[in-house]
Amino acid sequence: MKNLNMNIEDKEERMAYSSLMLDEFRREMAAYIEALVPGKRIFFNSSHVGPNFKKALDVYSHLELESLPSGGWGYDHFPATVRYARNLGKEIFGMTGKFHTYWGDFHSFKNLDALEFECFNMLTLGAGCSIGDQLHPKGKLSPSSYQLIGKVYEQVKRKEEFCVDINPLSEIALLTPEEFYTSKESGLSPGLIGAMRMLQEMAYQFEIIDSSMDFSKFKIIVLPDKIKFNSNLKNKLKTYMENGGAVIGSYLSMIDTTNEDNLFSLKYLGEGKFDRDFILPNEKIGKSLPKEEHVMYLKGLEIESLEDEVILESVQPYFNRENNFFCSHQHAPSSGLKGSPGAIMGKNYIYFSHPIFTIYRKNGARWCKEIFRDALNIFLGEKLLEHNGPSTLITGVNEQKNKNRIVVHLLNYLVEKPSQDIYTIENKIKLYDLNLKLTVPNKKIISVMEENTRKEIPFIQNENTVQVNIDSLEGHHMVIFTYEK
Repeated sequence: MKNLNMNIEDKEERMAYSSLMLDEFRREMAAYIEALVPGKRIFFNSSHVGPNFKKALDVYSHLELESLPSGGWGYDHFPATVRYARNLGKEIFGMTGKFHTYWGDFHSFKNLDALEFECFNMLTLGAGCSIGDQLHPKGKLSPSSYQLIGKVYEQVKRKEEFCVDINPLSEIALLTPEEFYTSKESGLSPGLIGAMRMLQEMAYQFEIIDSSMDFSKFKIIVLPDKIKFNSNLKNKLKTYMENGGAVIGSYLSMIDTTNEDNLFSLKYLGEGKFDRDFILPNEKIGKSLPKEEHVMYLKGLEIESLEDEVILESVQPYFNRENNFFCSHQHAPSSGLKGSPGAIMGKNYIYFSHPIFTIYRKNGARWCKEIFRDALNIFLGEKLLEHNGPSTLITGVNEQKNKNRIVVHLLNYLVEKPSQDIYTIENKIKLYDLNLKLTVPNKKIISVMEENTRKEIPFIQNENTVQVNIDSLEGHHMVIFTYEK
């Protein structure tokens, strides 16, 4: 560190050096392996792939995303990681395990439905499948483990032709806060997970990107709660909006606390006065909600709109529940007095003053999802994919250009927490009479087929959209739309 003029007393610099050291190791080891066995595939294992990987990305032949949902990663980790990693230009593999929990759990077996979901979710999100096992010291494989894996892989083998050489189709990008972490921060941002869950549950198609990636591919860029202010990023977002793109931001995302260079037309006044206040839905934002106060479980910011429209009001409580002020078990109710703006809207942006995505991650407040939905609808126009199914239905839209087809993935499994320690899946939920509407501009659909039966089904195409009806689906279902060359 001293040779690099780095301060050994500074934790930030020590963390920066550790990253330099690891990248140096990867380059040396990759060169050594290449000299011994030219052309060998190589990946340096990590339980998370994020923006830091870009520093030595050239030494990886592919990326393997280790993510055992029952082993501490959870069911949010893989989709949040692969939606970023698939934009790095490398072949991607998902990696789960056959264990009930995680590595070292000898003589345990993952539920078949859980292993199906984990592998089919990899296919849905454009990744190959990898299932980890651990060898007994006697060198004997467990027949039951491989019967379990085989039940899943025989299905993967049948589906595979529709899952290779694909390009995910997306309309929205989430900007990852991870790019701007300090040494005190690690893991996936709660705001990112909350935003990802909302988009997934509402069947929007989206990527997770960093600030160096191409913004122009997306209709909307979402800044989830804590994107640290950066002048270069501000300028890039300004250009993006001037060229017709829309930005939805929240809380501390791209807020210049000096008020010298804000992305949004607002004045930052500081942290909110109340631990919890309320928003008041209206016919523009919160259209489907009761038109009375809805609590925001985390403190927002105090802002002043400079020249743009206030599209969501906040309402103050009587007081914070502290010291000499007491009310019931959690927070005081609404005083009826308007507070700082809850959301403002400019020509090509909407900004929410509360951390709506972190609130959703923490509390699952549906009203946060509904106000986000309304903001998206203002800018998006026709959704890429719509369906009449439940929010548990996970969707993916991938194009196989060399085959002239678009593959829609539909996944409906029930994630449960049957124990104190782990989430798992034990049940598939069968759905009936599912209506799909896919936006396909400039493409003439010539056939639609269900993968499970390999039979064509009727469809109706109107200008830019095509509609089909799925009689029933259970677990994982693929619908293949073939278009005219």
